Amino acid sequence: MQDSASGRNLGTITRGGILNGRTEIVFSTAAFATPDPTTVSFAGELTLTTHRGVLKTHDVYLFDFATAIGTGIHRIDPAASTGIFSGATGVLYDTSRVTGPSTIEGDVTGAICLR
Repeated sequence: MQDSASGRNLGTITRGGILNGRTEIVFSTAAFATPDPTTVSFAGELTLTTHRGVLKTHDVYLFDFATAIGTGIHRIDPAASTGIFSGATGVLYDTSRVTGPSTIEGDVTGAICLR
């Protein structure tokens, strides 16, 4: 679900093992133009709340309006994460596609080094 007034997206990760949980992405910049006229870049912060802790990341995104496809790089913040994610390091990558007015589906890959 997108709350455009506050610049945040709320969602859920399923079939993600220890990453199953609620997501909140707060966008920290406006969209910036790229050399491709249908693609923008922007930054944000992801909070993923699971039953085993909270994973916080600093993010950079690309989104192509022509294809409704996006990607993101999520750098884990070890100091802001809690539970099993406290002190964790690593990077996650996502690919996503807008599939409906309030629906985004995609995949997350990458590595999390737990302490």
